[in-house]
Amino acid sequence: MADNKGLQAHSQSLAGVPVLLRTVLSDDLDAQHLMFQLAPSRSHILWNVGHLAWAFDRVVVPAVGLESQLDDSYVEKFGMGSQPVPEIAAY
Repeated sequence: MADNKGLQAHSQSLAGVPVLLRTVLSDDLDAQHLMFQLAPSRSHILWNVGHLAWAFDRVVVPAVGLESQLDDSYVEKFGMGSQPVPEIAAY
């Protein structure tokens, strides 16, 4: 039988995503919270959510036979190699 440790690790890491998305999309967070960066990490909540959306759109959406819902601006802001910026206006 195949080893499912990798699958279990991915499932556990994704378990918190719905709570994160509900919180950010609820409009309950102030801009200072959305843009908070905990050193040494440069990412913040807003960038993490955008990066998740980009990753799902590029990986999961085609895998299940759907069309992309994001325009090309997401690649520059949230794609591989992109860097979070501390100005909320950039998002």
